Amino acid sequence: MRNKHPLIRYLERIASEEQRSPGALAVLRRGLALPPGTDAAVFPHVVPYLTENEQRYLFAEFCLTASLFGLHPHCTDEGNMGSHMRLAAGESTDATERRFTALLRAHREDLHHHLRQAVSFLGSKHVPVNWARLCWDILDWSHMNGRVQKAWARGFWGSYPTQDEEKNQNEE
Repeated sequence: MRNKHPLIRYLERIASEEQRSPGALAVLRRGLALPPGTDAAVFPHVVPYLTENEQRYLFAEFCLTASLFGLHPHCTDEGNMGSHMRLAAGESTDATERRFTALLRAHREDLHHHLRQAVSFLGSKHVPVNWARLCWDILDWSHMNGRVQKAWARGFWGSYPTQDEEKNQNEE
């Protein structure tokens, strides 16, 4: 995977024990009350870390990532939402599987609702999130071959990626 995006490094910093900023995390969480990219209170926590093109074309997706982070700022460098949901499910996978399947089916315009529920669920189970991976996955959600959804499905239901799929994931 690519190096961590500057926004992710910032988010991890404000959640760290050394520099924890409960106020900033609260502002980010409140960003979930509005459509992604529309809460001006979130902007100071996102804009400084984006390029001009990212601000122009991907602003809502980065705001969504930051706001979700405010909801559950526990980080890992491993896995994806599929593997996180599998871990959170434990022995009772039926309800989690239904929730996860709805997430995989989500259209881009509804993704923020499903991700908010998923991240909240992960928080309730104390399962950390690979925020760097989630950020790139949100940005790539609408890719025509559904590679994000397929990778998450493998993470949840447990098959191994082919060499080509693994190479594509690592190049991102």
